[in-house]
Amino acid sequence: MKESKLYEWLWKHTTGEPWTYIMRRHPLYLVLPAVAMMITMAWARRRYKGWVIGLAVSVAAFLGFVAGHVFW
Repeated sequence: MKESKLYEWLWKHTTGEPWTYIMRRHPLYLVLPAVAMMITMAWARRRYKGWVIGLAVSVAAFLGFVAGHVFW
């Protein structure tokens, strides 16, 4: 698998290894924030109607995209 130079530079200067390997070793790093986000969005959806739904859909799509690529 060939990684881009920017991604390689980024992980070498931040975590020292690709994010995919970290997530595969510790899957709760994605699951726990996702659960917390869903609980928060469910609470906020009852209080604020319009823009929160759009934000929740955007965050859910982003988490699905990340999870799909990390665990692929």
